[in-house]
Amino acid sequence: MLTTLNLQYRYPDNERSFTFPDARCDAGASLLVHGPSGCGKTTWMHLIAGLLRPEKGEIVVADTALHALSRKELDAFRASTVGLVLQRPHFLAALTVLENLSLFQQLAGLRVDKTHIAGLLEALDVRDKLHAKPSSLSQGQSQRIGLARALVNHPRLLLADEPTSGLDDERTALVAKMLLDQAKQRGTSLVLVSHDARLKPFFTNEIAFS
Repeated sequence: MLTTLNLQYRYPDNERSFTFPDARCDAGASLLVHGPSGCGKTTWMHLIAGLLRPEKGEIVVADTALHALSRKELDAFRASTVGLVLQRPHFLAALTVLENLSLFQQLAGLRVDKTHIAGLLEALDVRDKLHAKPSSLSQGQSQRIGLARALVNHPRLLLADEPTSGLDDERTALVAKMLLDQAKQRGTSLVLVSHDARLKPFFTNEIAFS
């Protein structure tokens, strides 16, 4: 599902550069990428998602070499293949949860499937927030709906960036189990990027950045 080889990235300011270890995550498997703040974990995730282009190296996702895609093709590939779970999900404040997730389907060129959206929210125990505005959501509800948005387009690869930052031990365990359970149920590969050492017991496959 995911393979990286000899991956390097240098920011345009020329002051920060990263050389990353090779990584592999098979279809339906999970991978924890961990290391201290500032070691390039989020940069690496943005490379995998196609939000940044590497200076050197190869990234293959779902048998597709990202470097071979044009920017337009890469955007379409990301929308159809990759789901992103952010530490603090952002939604359009004027739209309801249903409208936000429907818009995400439309932007990917998909038909709006309200039944699928409602089913995702039901599985994540936030079905009652279908018609709520983002401003009314608690942190935990926002995280769950952010995961629903990442899953709504049936991604083959789910990327989660620091999803447990600032959470207590109980909530950290809940979020980790939720991500792993949802990925397993849908046959989706999960790559979680974090500096949170509490996540290690949940993963058997991991890579350490330094």
